[in-house]
Amino acid sequence: SCGASLGSHLKFCILFSPSIMASEIRMKRVNKVVGHLQQPAATTLGSQPCASNTFEYTMSDGILSVEQRRFYEENGYVVIKNLLTPGEVATFYNRFDELVANPKDGPPTMVIMRDVSLSGLKREQRKSARVVTKLQQWAYDRVLWQYCKHPRIVSVVESIVGADVRAHHFMAINKPSDTGMLSSRHPLHQDQWYFPFAPSKFICCAWTALQKINRGNGCLCVIPGTHKFEPSLQMGGKLLPHAYPTPWNGPVNKAYHGIQVGGDDDQFAMNKVLRKRVHLEMEPGDTVFFHPLLFHASGANLTDKNRRSISTHYCNSTRVQFIQGGVIPEQQKIAKEIEAMAKRVTGKTVKFETIWRMKSRQVKGNAGSFK
Repeated sequence: SCGASLGSHLKFCILFSPSIMASEIRMKRVNKVVGHLQQPAATTLGSQPCASNTFEYTMSDGILSVEQRRFYEENGYVVIKNLLTPGEVATFYNRFDELVANPKDGPPTMVIMRDVSLSGLKREQRKSARVVTKLQQWAYDRVLWQYCKHPRIVSVVESIVGADVRAHHFMAINKPSDTGMLSSRHPLHQDQWYFPFAPSKFICCAWTALQKINRGNGCLCVIPGTHKFEPSLQMGGKLLPHAYPTPWNGPVNKAYHGIQVGGDDDQFAMNKVLRKRVHLEMEPGDTVFFHPLLFHASGANLTDKNRRSISTHYCNSTRVQFIQGGVIPEQQKIAKEIEAMAKRVTGKTVKFETIWRMKSRQVKGNAGSFK
């Protein structure tokens, strides 16, 4: 896990201000590095922006500078500063509270997730933002959909995956104060584990902070470079088998699977991976875009307030293909778990692939494999 006791602050990320986006596009100032976060040399990230102009994991400059593309190529993520305005942040923050208080105001497909440590709550206690951890499958919510199709977010996504953009995974995330069981942690994982389509380079996540997020309230941490083979770890660049993490101190929320590394020496190998972690401390409106094979996690919220964010995963709907039997055979494990969850909700048997087709929504361009 990446709990608050784990060491090392955010060391280096590429930052971008939306106030100059228009001029970047018009003037094509692709050689300009915008808003680097300055840190002393001793605390900079070991991996540096790649020197080559040969790009494999991004599609075009567009709204991203060449330097930002290089950073994403090398590290598997890029943080863009102030992508959303304070007003937009407030809209999405408040919408979470509205939907928790009145779920019927949202789409009928919306799923409400609660922390495993609070499973014994009475029904009247469940409509509190202090107990709800996520709202999912809200693609047709009139307010939250505005996040998915936000022009600045979609422009960055297009630079990474291309022009045919489909949103396929929707989360309004609320990490409540930890109950003392450390159940608010999310183990180190790869998002591709949950998606039965590939290639991975045509998929990315946009994850936006809706309040100040730091190590104390459980910020994201990433293992830079693990979207591709990372020589220092002798792993990366492919989907690993996942499972509920062991050993693990405390309960684990439903479907919070973690990567399996090292076999019998799993804990030794995991500690080696965790020593490479970078914590992403973010301000409201900051947005991180990352590759679905990137190892990432989040720590426990050890404060007395909720920690809130919103995220959507996107893919290029004409470049990815559904893969029968899973991206790797072990993916059948999560497929069966999600199919069982869907059956409990709908009373019907729905295949893993069909679930993803049904809950996704086209943002722009050709629906391709999702038709």
